[in-house]
Amino acid sequence: MTYRDAPRSVLITGASGGIGGALALEYAAPGCTLILHGRDPAALDAVAAGCRDRGAAVRTRLLDLRDTAGLRQWLTDLAQELPLDLAILNAGATSHIGRG
Repeated sequence: MTYRDAPRSVLITGASGGIGGALALEYAAPGCTLILHGRDPAALDAVAAGCRDRGAAVRTRLLDLRDTAGLRQWLTDLAQELPLDLAILNAGATSHIGRG
């Protein structure tokens, strides 16, 4: 991907760990706005700080995807505020976090 082809606004769900966090850091660059979602506030803040250090503007959102009404509202509001060039839907549901 060349600089000219790089997306300028990127949504990454599941950005507070693993693949999502690594992708956030990869896309972080001056002129890019990252919208980072996660459930772990400390981990999400650490990823966001790393992205800001690389020059990206960063918005974060703590949200459990099992909250479908909250998720729907957040995505609706986001779509009205900022056109996205790329959405990486990395987060998923798991049976290991208990009932919501």
